[in-house]
Amino acid sequence: MSTRAFTFLVNPLSGGGAGPAAVEPVASQLRAAGASVDVLTSTSPEAAAVPTATALSRGEVIVSVGGDGML
Repeated sequence: MSTRAFTFLVNPLSGGGAGPAAVEPVASQLRAAGASVDVLTSTSPEAAAVPTATALSRGEVIVSVGGDGML
């Protein structure tokens, strides 16, 4: 059985710094359900490019948590 894997890319400055705290309950629930979850922080799309490409190459679900700049 394969485990579903998620990578959350979080901008810690977005939303007045609310992103990291908002991700933790979701990440905890996914982990409790058996998923693999990585939470990475990045303040720019350029800094997120390599981690995003790496996660995609592994077939992970990418979840962007931040403003328009993260998308």
